[in-house]
Amino acid sequence: MIATVLGVQRWTLKNEQGGNIEGITLHYFDSADVNKEVDRKGIFPASITADSELFSCFTSLPNKYDLDIGLRRAGGGKSKPYVKSATIVSDK
Repeated sequence: MIATVLGVQRWTLKNEQGGNIEGITLHYFDSADVNKEVDRKGIFPASITADSELFSCFTSLPNKYDLDIGLRRAGGGKSKPYVKSATIVSDK
C-alpha cells in the first residue's frame, strides 16, 4: 500500500509477565482512500503499529512510503493489521 506517512512515534508497554513490549505507531493517510461521504470532508489520518526496528526506515517525514501490511494475532484471538516493512517511494 502506498501511503503518506505523517509521523512515527516509539512506545513501550509492560506485558502481563512484567517485561517490555516495544513498537512504533505510524500516522498516515492513503490518498486513494480520501473520504467522499456527504457528511465529512477532507482527509482523516489513520494509525497502524509496527515493530520498533522499523523506526529507522522513516528517514524523511512526511513522505510517501510503500507499506507492506500483514496480520498478527491480537487480544481475544482477533487479527490486527501491522506494518511488516516500509520503503520510501519519493523524496518529497
